[in-house]
Amino acid sequence: MEDSHYVLCWTCWRENQGYKRIKSDDRYDALQQVIHQLLQDTPDTQHLDNQIKTLHDQVHQLKMEISNIRYQAQNKPKLDQALIKRLLMFCHPDRNQGRPDEAGELTKTLLALRGEKK
Repeated sequence: MEDSHYVLCWTCWRENQGYKRIKSDDRYDALQQVIHQLLQDTPDTQHLDNQIKTLHDQVHQLKMEISNIRYQAQNKPKLDQALIKRLLMFCHPDRNQGRPDEAGELTKTLLALRGEKK
C-alpha cells in the first residue's frame, strides 16, 4: 500500500468494517503479493536484448522463406488444357498396354486435373 493513496488495502478495510473474510479476499491478497514480487524483480536487460535479437533473426529468416515460396509459386509452370490433353493421349491405357494399371491411375489423375481447370 506504500504507492497507494489509501491507508488500508481492500481486505484490511473490510475486516475493520466487520465483514467476514471470504475466498475472494484470499485471492486478492495472493494477487497483491504476486504484483509486489513482480515490481521488485528487475529484468536482466542483456538477456532480453539477446532474446529480441534472436526473434528478429527468426523473423528475417521466415520472411526470406516466404519470399522464396512466393517466387517459386509465381514461376511454376501452369497446366493448361492443351498440355493436359497431350499428357492424356500419352498416358492413356490404350497406348500403354504393357502397363494398364499405371496408365489407368495416371489417366484418372489427369482427368481430375482437367475437371478442376474447367
